[in-house]
Amino acid sequence: MGIWIRSQDKTTLTFCRTVKAWQGGRIVNSLGKDYIHLGDYETLDRAQEVLAIIADFVECKSNDSTVFQMPLN
Repeated sequence: MGIWIRSQDKTTLTFCRTVKAWQGGRIVNSLGKDYIHLGDYETLDRAQEVLAIIADFVECKSNDSTVFQMPLN
């Protein structure tokens, strides 16, 4: 299972199985030792709020073809 997410700057569309919030407020699609940058937020707290929005989106959707757009701020 996973989710399609378009990056904050709209330059990348990636299938995500593991999305992580880093200390500096960056959200990434984790690919083992590699990652794809999805968005940057001012704080880790805001990044965690965005992860909660993603989690709610996933819970509400059953169609794998849906795409979540990362919010600007």
